[in-house]
This record gives sequence, C-alpha cells and structure tokens, in this order.
Amino acid sequence: MSEFASKVVLITGAASGFGQATANAFAKKGASLSLVDKDEENLNKVTEQCKKAGASKVLAVVVDLRVEDNIVRAMNETIETFDRLDVLVNNAGITRVGSVEDAPMESFDLLFHVNVKAHFHFTQLAVPHLEKTKGIVINITSVAAETLFPGAIFYGMSKAALTYLTKSAALGLAGKGIRVNAVV
Repeated sequence: MSEFASKVVLITGAASGFGQATANAFAKKGASLSLVDKDEENLNKVTEQCKKAGASKVLAVVVDLRVEDNIVRAMNETIETFDRLDVLVNNAGITRVGSVEDAPMESFDLLFHVNVKAHFHFTQLAVPHLEKTKGIVINITSVAAETLFPGAIFYGMSKAALTYLTKSAALGLAGKGIRVNAVV
C-alpha cells in the first residue's frame, strides 16, 4: 500500500496540463483527490481518469479562481468531504502576451489574481488543516520567474511573486510542521 493511500490532495488547475498529470500521479498512489478547475468538461474527464487510475475518492470542484468566494468554497467542500488535507498543489495558472509598451492592465490584474493571489489564499486557508497533518504545499512555478521571455512580462512577474511566496511561506510555516516547496 502506498503512503498516499490515506492522504487527501487538493490540486488547482487540475483539468489539463501539469494539474492533470499531477492528479493522475496521485491517483495511481491511491490518494483521495479534490480537483479544482473552471473547465467543467475537462475536469469531469480527469475525475474519471483518476477514478480508473486508483484514487480512493475524487471530488471535482468547478470554480473560477478570480472569485475569492469560490476559493473559500473549494476549500470548504474539500474539508467537508474528506475531513482533512495533507497536500495542497497550487498549479492553476494563466498567461497573456504583452510587453512593457503594450500589455493591458487588465492582463496584469488577471494574471496576478489567478497566478498569485489565488495561491496565497488557498495556502492561507489550508494552514490550519495542514498543521494537523504536518502537510505539504507545492507551488508550480516556472523558469519564467528568473528567465526573460519576450512578451511575457506579467507572466514572469507573477511567477517571480509565486517563487517569493514559496520561500516566505516555507520559512513562516516550518515551525508548524508544514513543508512548502516549488516545482519549476
């Protein structure tokens, strides 16, 4: 039996890409999953994949992370369903093209809300639950945090902020027994 068979893992941005791959990997280990995404159709497909792959139980939570009440609802549904949280994977992320000269401020607000603020809020809400389980926060960041890519100013800035959040949370939460790491 895998060490994750009794664990509850919440994954944001679970309907595609890294989130989908992460969900399937934890499912194969027998974890219970709370999968969060705004794409209901793909989230339902990933939910079925995870059930077939061996997840103990799967909860699909369809939310738009730009709405703060949705973040609270996703965390509450997770705790109500599983009564615990062992791993938070902050994976959701978006990008928009733009440079210093032409990037619209709406893109700045959108990227920082989804790529940074939502991760901070999920982490903040998870702390009391992760403290009980001596859990883990995993932030999915990017090489764009430290490498310049033309036309990706807001994306790179948001990932640099997420890298800083990871380091700060790791320092601040270590005393509670909560590990915080980034995957680039």
